[in-house]
Order: sequence, then C-alpha cells, then structure tokens
Amino acid sequence: MRGRRRKIIEDDAKSLGSQIPSLSMFVILLAFFVLLNSISTLKTEKVKPMMESIEGAFASKISATEDWQPSNIQDEQKAAGEGRVSKRIEGMFTAQIAGIETQEDATTGTLLMRMKYDDFAAAISSTGNNATANQQFMRTWVSMMRSDNAGHPYRMDAFLQVGDNPAELQSEQPQKMTVLMRDLSVMAQQLEKAGLPQKLMTIGMEQGQDGMIELLFRPHVPYSPLGTKGGE
Repeated sequence: MRGRRRKIIEDDAKSLGSQIPSLSMFVILLAFFVLLNSISTLKTEKVKPMMESIEGAFASKISATEDWQPSNIQDEQKAAGEGRVSKRIEGMFTAQIAGIETQEDATTGTLLMRMKYDDFAAAISSTGNNATANQQFMRTWVSMMRSDNAGHPYRMDAFLQVGDNPAELQSEQPQKMTVLMRDLSVMAQQLEKAGLPQKLMTIGMEQGQDGMIELLFRPHVPYSPLGTKGGE
C-alpha cells in the first residue's frame, strides 16, 4: 500500500514538473506579442498605394490629407443614408463636364442635372482620343448607380431637349428625328454595355431648350401591382 501511494505521488510530481516549463513558455510568448503590438506603427508608404488604388476604382478622393490613420468619426450623411449615391454622381459629372446645372433633394436622394447634349455625348463617346477615359467614366458611373441605397439601386431618366414637340418634329422633320433617335439608341447601348440594365434607365425626348439634355437620378423602387415596395 505504501509503495503504491509513493508511486502516485511521484507521478503527480513528474506531471506538474513537465507542465511548468510549457506554462512559462506560453507566458513569455504572450508578453512578447503584446510588446510587439504596443510598439507597432502604421507604414504610410505601404498604405498610400492601396488608398490610391481605391480612389481609382471609385473615383472618390480619399487621400485629401496625409493622415492615413483609420477614422473613428461617423459620417453623418452616410449614417442618414440620404443623397450619398446622388452626391457622388454629381461630383463625378461636374468634374468631367463643365457648365452642369444641378438640383438635389437630399431627403429623397433625387438628383436632376442639366447640360449641353454635345458635351454629354463627348463624355461618353467610345471613339476618339478620350475613348479609354470615357469608358472608365461610364463604368464608374454605372457602378455608383448599382450601389444599394436603403436596399435599392439608382435609376436614370434621360431626356434630350428639342425645340419642337417630338410628335410635330417627327411629322415635319422625319430625317432629323431619325438621327436623334439613332443617337439615343447608341447612348442606351453604351450604358447597357457598361453594365446598366434596361430596367434602371429611361431614354427619350421632350420639348425644351434645343441642344440640352436632362438626367434625373433617383432610388429605384421595383413596381408592384399590389402597391407595396419590392413586392412585399
């Protein structure tokens, strides 16, 4: 009996003795990594290229200052979910096309822009020296519109302004009407090619100041015959 008790005590002592070095090593490693974390710093030269890449993808100026530290300040505009997408679209268009007239309803996120049709057509043209830049402009624009805003993407209603009533123009100047319709068809095809579905755009003509075009951007709410949003 005494021999068995002595053996049990010796086994317990050996087990405890083997655990102490492992526990000590764990504590040393933990202290080492805590020390590394406390003295670590953010490498500006590594973060800056990443931020510039994000700017190029979303056409949004992130690197306005040299402060690369993450921000904990909440953006009130984004938090409210009002006008975020429309504001980005407005900024991109005004940077690309001069002389744009804009009206925005921040509450509903609706944006109306009015500009010369020739300037707009030049900005989205797939030919010429600026073809590559224009394609990037189109892709970024479409990407913004397809971003969810309160659960819905944005849609665009584009109306080319003509001096006469479109019905009268078709009757009196059918050749001019044919050219305008062809141009609008090309515009729609370019937008579809850039990734904007037909259900998210309407393109047509209306009577107004000849040579101008109006673009209306608003959150897209799917039609439901029951009169509820999204078919709920």
